[in-house]
Amino acid sequence: MMEQPDVGEQVGISSMKNDKSLFRIWEDSVVLHRGEPLVVAKKNMRVTEKNGQQQWATEGLAIGFFSQTQWYHIWLMFKNSDHYHFVAHVGSPYSYIDQKITYVDYDVSVLVTKGYQYRFVEQDEFLLNRERLHYSPEIVEQVKTASYQLEIAILTREPPFSDKSVQAWVHQYFLQKQ
Repeated sequence: MMEQPDVGEQVGISSMKNDKSLFRIWEDSVVLHRGEPLVVAKKNMRVTEKNGQQQWATEGLAIGFFSQTQWYHIWLMFKNSDHYHFVAHVGSPYSYIDQKITYVDYDVSVLVTKGYQYRFVEQDEFLLNRERLHYSPEIVEQVKTASYQLEIAILTREPPFSDKSVQAWVHQYFLQKQ
């Protein structure tokens, strides 16, 4: 296993595109769990988009799940204690270097409601970038496999896609804040 940050440590998060251009930067987050997956969290997190001029913030707590083995990463985002949703991004397994989580974003995302209804988005962007950014056949296959694995994880309520998992990570966040 690669180097990982310690629980309680602050880490930055950034994603790139296949051509190594910067895509998105998340404000530093606190590590809730090291291992597989690495779990980070922050309330009202600022996010800067690729052009550096667009910024937005989560409306409440955001908990991120980053994998060194799977080709996807998941954000659990809260608007309040009763309203949350998931956004899963297909991307390369992360690297941890110089207190920063980095990975390559491969365009496809899945939006998942609290009721575990889901829909894939940005598939057209994947098709465009597949040609424009020269995705190899191996990358294309990894993206397809990761999309399928995400769908199965949602349908079978594999963590973090379960109410019990959501409650456990929120509890862990508030324990960490004490």
